[in-house]
Amino acid sequence: MERLKALRKLRKELGAEVFLVGGTVRDLIRKKVPNDLDLVVRNVTPSDFQNFLKKRGSLELVGKSFGVYLFRPTGMKGHVDIAFPRTEVSTGPEHTDFKAVCDPEISLEEDSKRRDFTLNAMYLSIDAIDDNGKIDRKAVIDFHKGLEHIRRRLVVAVGNPEDRIKEDPLRMLRAMVLLARTGYRLEGNTFGAIKRHAELLNSVATERVRDEFIKIMESDKPSRAFKALSRTGLLNIMLPELAACVGCGQNPKYHSYPVFEHVIYATDAACSLSNDLAVRFSALCHDLGKAPTRQLRPNGDGPDDVSFHNHEIVSTKLTYTFMKRMKFPKDFSEAVIHLVRWHQYKYDRDWTDKAVRRFIRKCGIERADLDTLDTHPQFLLRQADRMGNELKAHLPITKKQGDFQRRIREVYEKSSAHSLRDLKVNGNDIMEKFQLPASPLVGKIVRYLFDTVEEDPSLNTKEQLVELAKKFIEGTPDGTAENPINGFRDREKVVVLEVKDGRDHQADSRGAATSTGAAAEGE
Repeated sequence: MERLKALRKLRKELGAEVFLVGGTVRDLIRKKVPNDLDLVVRNVTPSDFQNFLKKRGSLELVGKSFGVYLFRPTGMKGHVDIAFPRTEVSTGPEHTDFKAVCDPEISLEEDSKRRDFTLNAMYLSIDAIDDNGKIDRKAVIDFHKGLEHIRRRLVVAVGNPEDRIKEDPLRMLRAMVLLARTGYRLEGNTFGAIKRHAELLNSVATERVRDEFIKIMESDKPSRAFKALSRTGLLNIMLPELAACVGCGQNPKYHSYPVFEHVIYATDAACSLSNDLAVRFSALCHDLGKAPTRQLRPNGDGPDDVSFHNHEIVSTKLTYTFMKRMKFPKDFSEAVIHLVRWHQYKYDRDWTDKAVRRFIRKCGIERADLDTLDTHPQFLLRQADRMGNELKAHLPITKKQGDFQRRIREVYEKSSAHSLRDLKVNGNDIMEKFQLPASPLVGKIVRYLFDTVEEDPSLNTKEQLVELAKKFIEGTPDGTAENPINGFRDREKVVVLEVKDGRDHQADSRGAATSTGAAAEGE
């Protein structure tokens, strides 16, 4: 609590009233370390307040309409959010017709009426907390029974929940964040108001919705929020692809939960395994394609004998749609989409070294990963997938998976090229050596060289690759008269997924990083 020293001086030297508020007080009451420090300052003029703190750090007005300042004390890490008390003044007949008024003379009780939930509407004088973060609970100022609601583990809106929602519909998602973080329940009236007004979430900027979504995914158990999102109808608006999975049954021979429950419990598992948001989001999205691909098996054993053929491909498309709609950064989206696309890999011990090398390339495994393959994102997703299924949760890493990881290490060590950049020649070398212009032909030559080295790693020397390129250009790479430049094709069929226009071109590639939902159902 070192950051509070300058604020203590503000009280002593200028006579200001300084109070901790919101999530800071909530977390201190729950004996949690607050993520942020939020304060309200009274009985000091804005000019005196600004002049005083600017001498002791940097002060920036970040929320002009709500009078919120960001203060960074000199020589200390972190910042403090400071605001003057505020209230709303009506500007018209509708609930949304209001403006915020900030005034250091407004009472705390009046300020509390515009806060979202009772557990966020408590105040604590800066004098009631020591430098170690220990507080005097008797000094908590509580106008709306926040202490009682914390004791009863309830999230309750301040005053009329419909008014709070209409003031800012994003508060509905903030309630879900609280559920995920605390494990509390929604109070009945608050739940009902959210359910009645779920459609108002459509009026909120996508970026604001996305940021709250991320907070849910940063929690230890996002499933708490997703259950409430489903019950209130918010899930249909925010992530309809997941809402479609509610009630989608799976074969109980292989799965302990329907798709929706499996996905959210796999997400919880991912959160227990990794702080990497790409891993967490891939767990959430990996089976989105099961609802649209669910089919009864012909001549099956009953209504539960179902398959999800190629669900991983459909899941990839739906993940792309979701990531684009929510405006996630491109690099992050690609990482999540890639994990989802290859989550259904099915390793067989008869895979050739070439098949293993192809998997290494497709999943981006590098030398630095070899000693910690258990924590590679693709394998973390596989572990989370199994942990989200009670029939498999006892063994996140199977013996076959362990064998696969040992095989990856062995193949990697004896291979000389795992990507085009590992070749001892590149496109520029080819153009310079054979006086070729930049063209698709150069790419075909380099690809041919890579495929050849993949078959025989010993050929990855500059001299041998130049000779192979010469034969390729002459049209006799394998001693035949046919010119491979005309209609050159990869020597093996591979999966090409064109997500943007929704077209798939798929074929078998000897098991490497490809399978169908049906093939791996019993894994």
